Amino acid sequence: GYHLREHAMGGPSEVRVASAAYAKALLHAATYPHCAVDGLCLGRADGDAVSIVDAVPLFHNGTLAPMLEAATAMVEKHAAANGWTVVGYYYANEHVDDESIGVAGAIAAMLGEACVLRVSNARLADPADHALSASQKRNLRDHACVSTLTPR
Repeated sequence: GYHLREHAMGGPSEVRVASAAYAKALLHAATYPHCAVDGLCLGRADGDAVSIVDAVPLFHNGTLAPMLEAATAMVEKHAAANGWTVVGYYYANEHVDDESIGVAGAIAAMLGEACVLRVSNARLADPADHALSASQKRNLRDHACVSTLTPR
């Protein structure tokens, strides 16, 4: 798996990402390089620490509220059956140079205390770069937030 440590104004937060969840998010972005993609992160949250054990790809053609609500309900049932909850949202923007949060902030607000993982399209070109950034919901607008990802 992977371990992200977020250095934010309120102290460090940790996001642990299992290899399978990481691979699903990156493969979803790589499969649809011409589209924005998004999905939900499943796992456990304990205080400021989040463990993401699985990712469920959702859309690759834009997110519509009714479809998101239906998909979230199904994913929540799947998560509960495995002893998990929806702990986050991942996304990759459509354009290679777009590093904005976009609708991710609004979707994270719908999910409650969720973390947001961004797959950076520009960083995917570098094989030494994991191309992933994490923010906790409370720090989505905190541009001073820096994440690092290390194998575990």
